[in-house]
Amino acid sequence: MTLHIETVGQGEPLVLMHGWGLHGGLFSPLYAPLLSRFTIHNIDLPGHGHSSACDPYDLPTLVRTLNDATAHMTQPMTVLGWSFGGMLAQAWALAHPARFKRLILFCTKPKFVQSEDWPLGTAPKVLQSFVDDFSAKPDETMLRFLTLNVVGTDNAKETLKRLRSIALGRAPVQRVALEQGLEILKNFDVRERLREITVPTLVVTGGLDRLTHPDVGPFFVSTVPSAQIVHLPRAAHAPQLSHTTEIADAIRAFADQHP
Repeated sequence: MTLHIETVGQGEPLVLMHGWGLHGGLFSPLYAPLLSRFTIHNIDLPGHGHSSACDPYDLPTLVRTLNDATAHMTQPMTVLGWSFGGMLAQAWALAHPARFKRLILFCTKPKFVQSEDWPLGTAPKVLQSFVDDFSAKPDETMLRFLTLNVVGTDNAKETLKRLRSIALGRAPVQRVALEQGLEILKNFDVRERLREITVPTLVVTGGLDRLTHPDVGPFFVSTVPSAQIVHLPRAAHAPQLSHTTEIADAIRAFADQHP
């Protein structure tokens, strides 16, 4: 398979991993404020954007694919994962800790689906509705998903327009990535292993996030030994679009704090 990685900037490596059903273009607003500080490696995850799908499409293969595709980066990396990409980042950090210098988790969680011992997850019926609706009405369902990324923010209409424009700028997500990505979400749970993540970790939460409850942030901080939070009360699920300046400032400050 071919994994598409867009590389810009100069400095230490910063790897960006987007969310389910989208592509790396959603990080493009961060280029200008960060490219003088980092060499940005912006990945289209397998089956998304310009990247072909891996086979089988499961969590171990995704992690192995990411690790192999970045093997040429010899110095430890800062890896930023957003939503689904943040879950992959956690799994990658657990599988290959020596590759990591810092970890940045955007609007993500250590277990996706809600359960008796995890009230901060997504209700199983909500996940199942996405599974069912994508099969029956893919375009309508994707619009609903994109709207959930920004709903409630001060500039929601403008941000949604920007989100849709960027999201539709590359090839549609391959069906296997949509369907098997949802299966990965359904089974994802690394809560019991979070203490093994020892690199400095920045957790970004949005007070208006409908897809990741902001209380996940304090859970990460109580569990990951070197974690800290940046909380944006007026952000939803896509703060890199709605709060670009604040996000870029937080990333630079985090890197300076942990050189």
